[in-house]
Amino acid sequence: MWKLLLHSLLGCTLALWAQSPPGYEERWEASRRGWEAAKRHLERWKTIRLLEELRLDEDASARFLTRYSEYNRQIDSVLQRLDELSRRLNQLLEERPSPNQLQHSIQEMLAQQNALLQLVRQRTEAVRPLLTEEQFARYLLFEYRFPKEVELLLLHHLRARKPQHRPPR
Repeated sequence: MWKLLLHSLLGCTLALWAQSPPGYEERWEASRRGWEAAKRHLERWKTIRLLEELRLDEDASARFLTRYSEYNRQIDSVLQRLDELSRRLNQLLEERPSPNQLQHSIQEMLAQQNALLQLVRQRTEAVRPLLTEEQFARYLLFEYRFPKEVELLLLHHLRARKPQHRPPR
């Protein structure tokens, strides 16, 4: 009897959990728009910080930004494709795929990862002639350090928002 009750309760819980709550699509769309706005803000901040770090004059900044932005658009396109492939691979894993289906999906992801790495390398090589050796060294260090800096800022922000649970005195 208890097993039947437990299985029924578990089944109902899973059925309710699997259903999308009302307004889910609207909240998802709003969340996606918020994420895209935050991403654009972060990209602008990165560009400003990079230009400050490189200390370029106005003409050199314009040439640099043109080339840098051109590659960033291509990189964003590959990243969007990777997002799409990862969603498809995740969905495929939930459907108990055949080894051939998995292999095909894995190969697509690996190909996009290689394309991403190649574009990042090409961007680095494309901006090098526009910079002095010192500026190029600053560029390399900035590209290496910036993601870590963002991660640290995000962690500090999350820690500041997290309520501190201290025992009463």
